[in-house]
Amino acid sequence: MYSDKIPALHNTYGKDTLVRTSVSIDDLENLQKTVKANASELESQKRTISEQARQIEELRNSGSSSSSNSSEISSLKREISDQDRAMDQLKRTVEDLSRKVK
Repeated sequence: MYSDKIPALHNTYGKDTLVRTSVSIDDLENLQKTVKANASELESQKRTISEQARQIEELRNSGSSSSSNSSEISSLKREISDQDRAMDQLKRTVEDLSRKVK
């Protein structure tokens, strides 16, 4: 690869001076590769976070529907219990009427 160093301009009191740096062309190329890799990793992390946020929202929604389902189940149980009492009452009424008919 290139081991050439990148020079820089240094300005002192309006006078530009060319100075040597320890930054090589290889360093810049490696930096570019690292930036690209980090950008890709960042995009991947963003997708992961979005997916996790979606899953959390689904869990919240299913939790809400679960509690509403629980409420519906309780309501249905009360209805069944009321119907059982009504059936018992009807049974007693039918038995009473049956005795009166005999």
